[in-house]
Amino acid sequence: MPILPKRLLLLTATAAALALILIGKWIAGWGLVTIHVKDAPLRRVIASIAQQGHVQVESSLDPSLPVTLDVDRVTPAEAIDLLAIRIDAAWRAVVIAAPTKAAVEEATSSLRGGGSPKGWTAFYYQDRYPTGAAGNAAIDPRQLEWNPEGPELDLAKLLDEAAQKSGVMTLVPATWTPAVSKLPKADATGKALRALIGSARGQDTSFLYLNEPRRQQGATPDPENTAASTGWSGRRGDGPGWDRQSIKPEWADQRARALIKKLPEAAQAEATKEYEETKATFDGMKDLPPEARQQKIREIMANPALQEKMADARLLRDSKMTTAQRINRAVSYVSRKAAAKAANK
Repeated sequence: MPILPKRLLLLTATAAALALILIGKWIAGWGLVTIHVKDAPLRRVIASIAQQGHVQVESSLDPSLPVTLDVDRVTPAEAIDLLAIRIDAAWRAVVIAAPTKAAVEEATSSLRGGGSPKGWTAFYYQDRYPTGAAGNAAIDPRQLEWNPEGPELDLAKLLDEAAQKSGVMTLVPATWTPAVSKLPKADATGKALRALIGSARGQDTSFLYLNEPRRQQGATPDPENTAASTGWSGRRGDGPGWDRQSIKPEWADQRARALIKKLPEAAQAEATKEYEETKATFDGMKDLPPEARQQKIREIMANPALQEKMADARLLRDSKMTTAQRINRAVSYVSRKAAAKAANK
């Protein structure tokens, strides 16, 4: 067996090491998004996020809308979140379940058109305890762990449970009421929902959805509320199929804790502390009479520490806006202040 020259062995080892480094970098960057565009059409930006992030992205917005965006190696959710801020839009993760592929596509097409599918039930819930625990990074709720409890095996009720525990919007035909054969194991919400729907012999699709906030539908946009707007199904999840009585505090608690687990380990202790304090405050008000509750809220909002946290959160959010958006927001704020002052004279 011939002995390879030392030089060839060295070159071979170097090439192998470089290959391993390149493969490692590719694996580390798989699914991350890098985009640098100026006044590019929205359709092109969405397509790039979908391709690089290996996700499906749908939108009800004008595909020719010009977009300026600069992101490096961020998750698809972070890219979509920044994109939504830049174009004054809302976004969410959506999972559609139906007995046939045709029905799934029909509902998806309806969302693309900016409407809600007729004859469907949608479940969507905003965070019960708004905190800054998630920091400045958006997290895809389909990645949060969901441990299905049931105990009923009705598909619609389980889709509601998933929506409350994760923040995913789930949709299902109101007339399709199958029972699943068994509950899926605890897993990332997206994976568990796919297993759940398959157990009911159904079809599904899952995507990140960009849409026009409800406040803008037939109204003049208000830049002051851009960060708080949530779009099609309202600010508290009051879309078709939403019922105040169905909200379970213990599920909201599981959702918050699943979100905290997605934060960097170094940030989890502080986030947990902040969440526990916020939760205790909300829980302490639930049995108060309406007037006493409103008074308590006013006292909380007047707390300097809370005001500082809210100001920091606004600054973080504002930092993602374009210069023009920040100017418009400031002009809107000054105009409203002047109008309120004039009305009080």
